[in-house]
Amino acid sequence: MRFSTLAQRARQSSFLRELASYAGSVLFMQAARFLLSLYGARSIGPTRWGVWILASVAVTYTPLLDLGVSNGMYRELPLWRGRGDSKQLGQIWNNSLSVFILTTALCLPALLLCAKFPVLQGIGGVLVYFIFFLLLSRTNEFFSTYARATGNFRCLSQSQFALGGILILSCFIYFRTGGRSLDDFLLVNIVAFGVSAAAMLRILPRSFRWSFNPSQLKRLINIGAPLALVNVAYALLSTADRWTVGVLLGVQQVGYYSLAGISWSALRLLPSIVSQQVFPRMGEAWGRSGSAAELRYWVRRQNVLGVLCSIPVVAIMVFLFPYFVERFMPAYKPGISAMQVLSLGFLLQPIGFGYANVLILADRQWAYLAIQLTALTLNIVLGVVFIKLGMSIVGAALGNALTFAVYALALWAYGSFILRDIDRRNMAPAVALANAAASS
Repeated sequence: MRFSTLAQRARQSSFLRELASYAGSVLFMQAARFLLSLYGARSIGPTRWGVWILASVAVTYTPLLDLGVSNGMYRELPLWRGRGDSKQLGQIWNNSLSVFILTTALCLPALLLCAKFPVLQGIGGVLVYFIFFLLLSRTNEFFSTYARATGNFRCLSQSQFALGGILILSCFIYFRTGGRSLDDFLLVNIVAFGVSAAAMLRILPRSFRWSFNPSQLKRLINIGAPLALVNVAYALLSTADRWTVGVLLGVQQVGYYSLAGISWSALRLLPSIVSQQVFPRMGEAWGRSGSAAELRYWVRRQNVLGVLCSIPVVAIMVFLFPYFVERFMPAYKPGISAMQVLSLGFLLQPIGFGYANVLILADRQWAYLAIQLTALTLNIVLGVVFIKLGMSIVGAALGNALTFAVYALALWAYGSFILRDIDRRNMAPAVALANAAASS
């Protein structure tokens, strides 16, 4: 018993150290990207910067081209690591990397075609730079997905610190010594993503062979496609309130409401980091034991840490950030109340994240998607009703806060049901054996 307690404490200590390191690297990288974006927008000018924004948005859609294979890899690797099946791990890696290389190659002619559209014609002069940016940013994201799935957070943290460091250095050195063009901005990003991807090469499997195994790919797509749709649905769910405000109240009110968007991004960051840390550990434990008790342990851990991380950020957004807005962004003061309402409504959200991981591991991706689409509908309906009642953007924020409270509770309720169902299935053989013994 004493040895078990010591082992559990050691596991907790290792987890918290790794979480702190990873959280620090993510925050540092995001701060560096934000700083570079501000400097780039100021130096390059609105017209060329607008071309970059549209082109970079297009890049964010490219992961959908693999039909969810990379999402399937992210879900499957922890399970098979827990089961200790190196052969299956190798097959997943070979098929996933083959599909990644193929879809990345297909992006290149698509990019050349997009450059012909009038709205993106400005990218023609930097097309070669943008091709390298596309290749290296996608490679970095794929390697990062592999690192998260296999629990290599130490290497991933080092990679993100390197990426952030290069971006910050570029702000104080490169642009200040004459960099004023989109070419310069893209070159900085190419170097940063290249170094970041190279830092993760050491954790990748040494052996690779081309493989497009139909049964393996079918399984990865069946698992990953709904997960890709889940990501899209969550993005829609998180932004539906802004579209509602834009349609019913106009663009100026969307500008005021942008404070709520800033708040939402800040509030999601730390709970998302906790979720990324927990998922591979939860997956390995589930693959190793098939026990609902292991899932409950990690769900409780994620819920507690997620809520604890959220409380100080909510306090900052509700009590301190309004003073910053009044001092430095006075034109946005009409959006403060909506931001405060939305921030307070976030407190239940981290609870949903833990049970969402349970649904993914238990092959309930479609049910997860159905919950999200129901919440999306509720978000739109409540936003419209509250705005029509004369509550303006505060009504949109209240509708969003109530929706995400219902969403988190729905994930908790269904996730708890799935865990009880796993308990029943695990107990069924023992009950059958006991009944057979009693009857004999």
